[in-house]
Amino acid sequence: MTSEFEPEGSKSERLVSILRKAGASTYVSGPAADGYLEKELFKKSGICIEYKSYDYPEYPQLHGAFEPRVTVLDVIANCGEKASQLSKSLTPNKLVA
Repeated sequence: MTSEFEPEGSKSERLVSILRKAGASTYVSGPAADGYLEKELFKKSGICIEYKSYDYPEYPQLHGAFEPRVTVLDVIANCGEKASQLSKSLTPNKLVA
């Protein structure tokens, strides 16, 4: 549990504190975090931020037009063994130093 790390400070300070205590060198997050993370704090702490890219190829879905913003369970249910190939983003993650 994160409470075991005894984080203090702003949201970003608490997160960086937890990451440092856990020995992390990279924090992987969704791209929306770019709007609120204190990136300079991560940089000063030697922790790289990596924004996850969600650019997946289309695959056949049971009903209607392709809907890209669904759970990974959708690709598994619709594509079976091919799901692992289809759940890799076409665009690399964005690294923030």
